[in-house]
Amino acid sequence: MVVIFVLLLVLSSKGQEAEGMYFMDKDVVRSACYYKPPGSGPFPVMIYNQATPKPSLETGDAAPFLKLAKFYLTNGYVLFLPGRPILNPPAEVKKPSNIVSRPPPELTDKQLLAAFEGHNENIQSAVRWLKTQSFVDVNQIFMSGHSSGAIQTVLLAEKDLGIRGHIAFSPAALLWEKRPVLEEALLRAVKNQKRPIFLIQPQNDFSLHPSIILGPEVATQGKPNRAKIFPAFGRAHAEGNSFAFNAPEMWGEDVLEFMKECNKPSQ
Repeated sequence: MVVIFVLLLVLSSKGQEAEGMYFMDKDVVRSACYYKPPGSGPFPVMIYNQATPKPSLETGDAAPFLKLAKFYLTNGYVLFLPGRPILNPPAEVKKPSNIVSRPPPELTDKQLLAAFEGHNENIQSAVRWLKTQSFVDVNQIFMSGHSSGAIQTVLLAEKDLGIRGHIAFSPAALLWEKRPVLEEALLRAVKNQKRPIFLIQPQNDFSLHPSIILGPEVATQGKPNRAKIFPAFGRAHAEGNSFAFNAPEMWGEDVLEFMKECNKPSQ
Protein backbone atom coordinates (compact mmCIF):
# COMPACT_ATOMS: atom_id res chain seq x y z
CA MET A 1 0.00 0.00 0.00
CA VAL A 2 1.20 3.50 -0.88
CA VAL A 3 0.33 6.26 1.59
CA ILE A 4 0.90 9.97 0.91
CA PHE A 5 1.56 11.78 4.16
CA VAL A 6 2.78 15.22 3.10
CA LEU A 7 3.09 17.37 0.00
CA LEU A 8 6.33 19.13 0.76
CA LEU A 9 6.66 22.22 -1.44
CA VAL A 10 6.10 23.80 -4.82
CA LEU A 11 8.86 25.78 -6.51
CA SER A 12 8.44 27.79 -9.68
CA SER A 13 10.95 28.76 -12.35
CA LYS A 14 9.69 30.90 -15.22
CA GLY A 15 6.32 29.18 -15.19
CA GLN A 16 7.73 25.69 -14.64
CA GLU A 17 6.63 24.28 -11.30
CA ALA A 18 8.24 21.41 -9.45
CA GLU A 19 6.21 19.75 -6.72
CA GLY A 20 8.11 17.90 -4.02
CA MET A 21 6.55 15.25 -1.83
CA TYR A 22 7.18 12.32 0.50
CA PHE A 23 5.19 9.11 0.54
CA MET A 24 5.23 5.86 2.46
CA ASP A 25 5.48 2.52 0.67
CA LYS A 26 6.26 -0.82 2.34
CA ASP A 27 7.10 1.00 5.59
CA VAL A 28 9.80 3.08 3.89
CA VAL A 29 9.64 6.87 3.54
CA ARG A 30 10.37 7.84 -0.05
CA SER A 31 10.72 11.16 -1.83
CA ALA A 32 10.13 12.53 -5.32
CA CYS A 33 9.44 15.68 -7.25
CA TYR A 34 7.55 16.24 -10.46
CA TYR A 35 6.65 18.84 -13.07
CA LYS A 36 3.04 18.73 -14.29
CA PRO A 37 1.33 20.53 -17.20
CA PRO A 38 -1.56 22.86 -16.34
CA GLY A 39 -4.91 21.19 -15.85
CA SER A 40 -6.19 18.01 -14.24
CA GLY A 41 -5.12 15.49 -16.90
CA PRO A 42 -4.84 12.62 -17.14
CA PHE A 43 -1.39 13.11 -18.67
CA PRO A 44 1.24 10.71 -20.00
CA VAL A 45 4.24 10.48 -17.66
CA MET A 46 7.99 10.25 -18.10
CA ILE A 47 9.73 8.82 -15.04
CA TYR A 48 13.32 10.07 -15.07
CA ASN A 49 15.92 8.18 -13.05
CA GLN A 50 18.72 10.48 -12.01
CA ALA A 51 22.34 9.72 -11.28
CA THR A 52 22.09 11.70 -8.03
CA PRO A 53 20.92 10.56 -4.58
CA LYS A 54 17.85 12.81 -4.29
CA PRO A 55 15.47 14.79 -6.51
CA SER A 56 16.63 18.30 -7.32
CA LEU A 57 14.19 21.18 -6.75
CA GLU A 58 16.50 24.09 -7.56
CA THR A 59 14.89 26.85 -9.62
CA GLY A 60 16.20 29.39 -12.09
CA ASP A 61 18.19 28.99 -15.28
CA ALA A 62 20.76 26.75 -13.55
CA ALA A 63 18.19 24.16 -12.36
CA PRO A 64 19.66 20.86 -13.64
CA PHE A 65 16.44 19.44 -15.08
CA LEU A 66 14.83 22.65 -16.32
CA LYS A 67 15.49 21.91 -20.00
CA LEU A 68 14.15 18.39 -19.56
CA ALA A 69 11.05 19.70 -17.79
CA LYS A 70 10.37 22.26 -20.53
CA PHE A 71 10.68 19.57 -23.20
CA TYR A 72 8.24 17.15 -21.58
CA LEU A 73 5.78 19.82 -20.42
CA THR A 74 5.71 21.32 -23.92
CA ASN A 75 4.77 17.90 -25.25
CA GLY A 76 2.06 17.36 -22.64
CA TYR A 77 3.96 15.00 -20.31
CA VAL A 78 4.46 14.95 -16.57
CA LEU A 79 8.16 14.69 -15.69
CA PHE A 80 8.56 12.63 -12.51
CA LEU A 81 11.91 12.33 -10.69
CA PRO A 82 12.02 9.64 -7.99
CA GLY A 83 14.33 10.22 -5.06
CA ARG A 84 16.09 7.60 -2.95
CA PRO A 85 14.82 6.17 0.38
CA ILE A 86 15.02 8.61 3.28
CA LEU A 87 17.18 7.15 6.04
CA ASN A 88 17.63 8.48 9.56
CA PRO A 89 21.25 9.70 9.59
CA PRO A 90 23.25 8.81 12.70
CA ALA A 91 24.03 11.60 15.15
CA GLU A 92 27.22 13.45 14.25
CA VAL A 93 30.19 12.11 16.15
CA LYS A 94 33.21 14.29 16.72
CA LYS A 95 36.34 12.47 15.62
CA PRO A 96 39.68 12.82 17.38
CA SER A 97 42.02 15.13 15.50
CA ASN A 98 44.56 12.34 14.99
CA ILE A 99 42.09 10.18 13.01
CA VAL A 100 42.55 10.49 9.25
CA SER A 101 39.35 10.27 7.20
CA ARG A 102 39.47 7.64 4.45
CA PRO A 103 37.13 7.18 1.50
CA PRO A 104 34.64 4.32 1.89
CA PRO A 105 35.78 0.98 0.44
CA GLU A 106 34.69 0.20 -3.10
CA LEU A 107 31.61 -1.99 -3.29
CA THR A 108 32.03 -5.60 -4.32
CA ASP A 109 30.14 -6.72 -7.43
CA LYS A 110 27.51 -8.35 -5.23
CA GLN A 111 27.08 -5.19 -3.16
CA LEU A 112 26.90 -3.03 -6.29
CA LEU A 113 24.11 -5.09 -7.82
CA ALA A 114 22.30 -5.15 -4.48
CA ALA A 115 22.49 -1.34 -4.34
CA PHE A 116 20.93 -1.06 -7.79
CA GLU A 117 18.21 -3.50 -6.78
CA GLY A 118 17.50 -1.34 -3.74
CA HIS A 119 17.26 1.79 -5.86
CA ASN A 120 15.03 -0.06 -8.31
CA GLU A 121 12.62 -0.95 -5.51
CA ASN A 122 12.36 2.77 -4.80
CA ILE A 123 11.49 3.44 -8.44
CA GLN A 124 8.91 0.65 -8.43
CA SER A 125 7.34 2.34 -5.39
CA ALA A 126 7.12 5.54 -7.41
CA VAL A 127 5.40 3.66 -10.24
CA ARG A 128 2.86 2.29 -7.77
CA TRP A 129 2.23 5.79 -6.43
CA LEU A 130 1.81 7.28 -9.91
CA LYS A 131 -0.81 4.68 -10.80
CA THR A 132 -2.99 5.92 -7.91
CA GLN A 133 -2.99 9.55 -9.10
CA SER A 134 -5.93 11.00 -11.05
CA PHE A 135 -3.65 13.24 -13.15
CA VAL A 136 -1.78 10.21 -14.55
CA ASP A 137 -2.69 8.29 -17.70
CA VAL A 138 -1.75 4.84 -16.40
CA ASN A 139 -1.59 3.49 -19.96
CA GLN A 140 1.12 5.96 -20.97
CA ILE A 141 3.88 5.76 -18.37
CA PHE A 142 7.42 5.78 -19.78
CA MET A 143 10.80 5.55 -18.10
CA SER A 144 14.14 7.18 -18.84
CA GLY A 145 17.42 7.95 -17.10
CA HIS A 146 21.08 8.74 -17.58
CA SER A 147 24.31 7.12 -16.38
CA SER A 148 23.53 5.06 -13.25
CA GLY A 149 19.89 6.08 -13.67
CA ALA A 150 20.01 4.50 -17.12
CA ILE A 151 21.33 1.27 -15.60
CA GLN A 152 18.19 1.22 -13.46
CA THR A 153 16.05 2.02 -16.50
CA VAL A 154 17.41 -0.98 -18.42
CA LEU A 155 17.27 -3.35 -15.45
CA LEU A 156 13.63 -2.42 -14.85
CA ALA A 157 12.75 -3.24 -18.47
CA GLU A 158 13.14 -6.84 -17.34
CA LYS A 159 10.23 -6.42 -14.91
CA ASP A 160 6.56 -6.23 -15.84
CA LEU A 161 5.71 -2.81 -14.38
CA GLY A 162 3.27 -1.64 -17.03
CA ILE A 163 5.81 0.82 -18.46
CA ARG A 164 5.25 1.50 -22.17
CA GLY A 165 8.92 2.01 -23.08
CA HIS A 166 12.38 2.56 -21.56
CA ILE A 167 14.81 5.22 -22.83
CA ALA A 168 18.35 4.74 -21.49
CA PHE A 169 21.02 7.42 -21.93
CA SER A 170 24.63 6.26 -21.46
CA PRO A 171 23.93 3.23 -19.24
CA ALA A 172 27.12 2.38 -17.31
CA ALA A 173 29.27 4.42 -19.72
CA LEU A 174 31.32 5.73 -16.80
CA LEU A 175 31.82 2.28 -15.24
CA TRP A 176 31.86 -0.06 -18.23
CA GLU A 177 35.57 -0.93 -18.24
CA LYS A 178 35.80 -0.99 -14.44
CA ARG A 179 32.79 -3.18 -13.60
CA PRO A 180 32.22 -6.05 -16.10
CA VAL A 181 29.41 -7.32 -13.87
CA LEU A 182 27.26 -4.44 -15.13
CA GLU A 183 27.68 -5.58 -18.74
CA GLU A 184 26.43 -9.03 -17.74
CA ALA A 185 23.44 -7.63 -15.84
CA LEU A 186 22.46 -5.22 -18.62
CA LEU A 187 22.79 -7.85 -21.34
CA ARG A 188 20.58 -10.19 -19.35
CA ALA A 189 17.97 -7.46 -18.88
CA VAL A 190 17.93 -6.63 -22.60
CA LYS A 191 17.52 -10.30 -23.53
CA ASN A 192 14.69 -10.71 -21.00
CA GLN A 193 13.03 -7.33 -21.53
CA LYS A 194 9.28 -7.07 -21.12
CA ARG A 195 8.98 -3.65 -22.81
CA PRO A 196 10.85 -1.85 -25.64
CA ILE A 197 14.19 -0.13 -25.06
CA PHE A 198 15.76 2.89 -26.78
CA LEU A 199 19.51 3.06 -26.03
CA ILE A 200 21.05 6.50 -26.60
CA GLN A 201 24.61 7.86 -26.39
CA PRO A 202 26.45 10.93 -27.70
CA GLN A 203 29.67 10.36 -29.64
CA ASN A 204 31.79 11.91 -26.86
CA ASP A 205 30.46 9.80 -23.99
CA PHE A 206 32.91 8.29 -21.47
CA SER A 207 32.65 4.97 -23.35
CA LEU A 208 30.67 3.81 -26.37
CA HIS A 209 30.84 0.18 -25.29
CA PRO A 210 27.23 0.23 -24.04
CA SER A 211 26.10 0.92 -27.63
CA ILE A 212 28.67 -1.44 -29.15
CA ILE A 213 27.77 -4.34 -26.86
CA LEU A 214 24.13 -3.74 -25.97
CA GLY A 215 23.03 -2.02 -29.19
CA PRO A 216 23.02 -5.12 -31.44
CA GLU A 217 21.16 -7.11 -28.77
CA VAL A 218 18.58 -4.33 -28.46
CA ALA A 219 18.12 -4.37 -32.25
CA THR A 220 17.52 -8.12 -32.32
CA GLN A 221 14.44 -7.63 -30.13
CA GLY A 222 12.64 -6.06 -33.10
CA LYS A 223 10.81 -2.75 -33.47
CA PRO A 224 10.31 -0.38 -31.77
CA ASN A 225 13.55 -1.32 -29.95
CA ARG A 226 16.51 0.70 -31.18
CA ALA A 227 19.94 2.11 -30.35
CA LYS A 228 21.49 5.30 -31.66
CA ILE A 229 24.77 7.17 -31.24
CA PHE A 230 24.21 10.92 -31.67
CA PRO A 231 26.81 13.55 -32.60
CA ALA A 232 29.00 14.82 -29.79
CA PHE A 233 27.47 17.19 -27.26
CA GLY A 234 30.09 19.66 -26.03
CA ARG A 235 33.72 18.60 -26.00
CA ALA A 236 34.51 16.83 -22.73
CA HIS A 237 33.29 13.37 -21.75
CA ALA A 238 31.41 14.89 -18.81
CA GLU A 239 29.47 17.16 -21.16
CA GLY A 240 28.59 14.16 -23.28
CA ASN A 241 27.38 12.32 -20.21
CA SER A 242 24.94 15.19 -19.51
CA PHE A 243 23.39 14.78 -22.97
CA ALA A 244 20.17 13.34 -21.54
CA PHE A 245 19.11 16.43 -19.61
CA ASN A 246 21.01 19.20 -21.41
CA ALA A 247 20.27 18.49 -25.08
CA PRO A 248 16.61 17.54 -25.67
CA GLU A 249 16.77 19.64 -28.84
CA MET A 250 19.10 16.96 -30.28
CA TRP A 251 17.29 13.76 -29.23
CA GLY A 252 13.73 14.97 -28.67
CA GLU A 253 12.17 14.04 -32.02
CA ASP A 254 13.68 10.54 -31.89
CA VAL A 255 12.36 9.93 -28.37
CA LEU A 256 8.88 11.22 -29.22
CA GLU A 257 8.78 8.93 -32.27
CA PHE A 258 9.88 5.97 -30.14
CA MET A 259 7.14 6.65 -27.59
CA LYS A 260 4.58 7.02 -30.36
CA GLU A 261 5.52 3.58 -31.68
CA CYS A 262 5.38 2.11 -28.17
CA ASN A 263 1.80 3.34 -27.89
CA LYS A 264 0.63 1.45 -30.96
CA PRO A 265 -1.94 -1.28 -30.12
CA SER A 266 0.43 -4.07 -31.22
CA GLN A 267 2.98 -3.10 -28.56
